[in-house]
Amino acid sequence: MKEQLVSLLVAKVGLDEEKANQAIDTVLEYVKEHPEQLSEYLNKFGLGGIAEKLGGLGGMFGS
Repeated sequence: MKEQLVSLLVAKVGLDEEKANQAIDTVLEYVKEHPEQLSEYLNKFGLGGIAEKLGGLGGMFGS
């Protein structure tokens, strides 16, 4: 999945592959440290049930 996100950032934003990887790592680190904010953000945009559909985000981020 990370490779797909890297490809999207390279293609759509114009980042080089190294910067795209750094951006993704930064976002994942933030989410690990602030999972409640991710939940609030998803709820705000009507995506609150996505974590349950994916089997929960906690395991994905090492929580």
